[in-house]
Amino acid sequence: MMGYEAILIKTALVVYILAFVISLYRLISRLSGRSPWVFRIMMSGFMMHTIAFLIRWKATYTMGYGHIPVTNRYESLVFFGWCLVLAWLVTARWIPGPGVAAGMQGVSAVMTAAAGLVPGSTSRIEPLMPALRSNWLLFHVVTCFLAYAAFAIATFIAARILFRSASSPLQTPHGSESREAEIVMHRLISLGFFLLTLGILSGSAWAQQSWGRYWGWDPKEVWSLITWIVYAIFLHARMSRGWSGKKLAILAVIGFAAVLFTFLGVNYLPVLRGLHSYA
Repeated sequence: MMGYEAILIKTALVVYILAFVISLYRLISRLSGRSPWVFRIMMSGFMMHTIAFLIRWKATYTMGYGHIPVTNRYESLVFFGWCLVLAWLVTARWIPGPGVAAGMQGVSAVMTAAAGLVPGSTSRIEPLMPALRSNWLLFHVVTCFLAYAAFAIATFIAARILFRSASSPLQTPHGSESREAEIVMHRLISLGFFLLTLGILSGSAWAQQSWGRYWGWDPKEVWSLITWIVYAIFLHARMSRGWSGKKLAILAVIGFAAVLFTFLGVNYLPVLRGLHSYA
């Protein structure tokens, strides 16, 4: 069974890379609009990725552990890749340009590939450590990763805004296309902020259940809070201060840099290793 899972994950990875190459070609060739073929290619990879995930989930029950497979570094990266693809498939109709598509397909491929390449990553299914044996596991992990995926798309939209601002400095930043891109970016960050808030609150409840405290200033807790604050500043700046264009886009990029450091950086810097370093 595990052999089928590995084959499906590797095949999905190849499909994501193929979609990335096509989107990158369309970007370089200045082809606008949404490609139905790229969408279908990504959908096929997503289906294989989903089946592989379900096979692994079923295997945890077969082995007597019975938990969603998101509890170690390998599983977290595979699941993050899955969430990224899901987020792009859901929002692709509102973001037709090939630039955001290429970015999302590229990062999805990188995260999926990293599952088998980063140090400390193992594809073995192992029993849950005591701290992870909680009903909060599913809710906390899903809300956080879906928040990260929403932030990822918003970041590539922000990169598009910054690139167009740099390449056409005399062009007004308030054109209809720029306004639409900014609205989509704002909505994605609002959704991600809501999900991240739920993730942090559920994580606090879980910490109380497992460790007897709601907040312990663990490095990952601290960086989750920093990420939350950056996006809170983004929403405040847009809604209360009237920020738009380049300044908002820069804040979105800073926010996702904090997301990546929270998810990956904290685990690989020895001075920041803490209670959450298992994933």
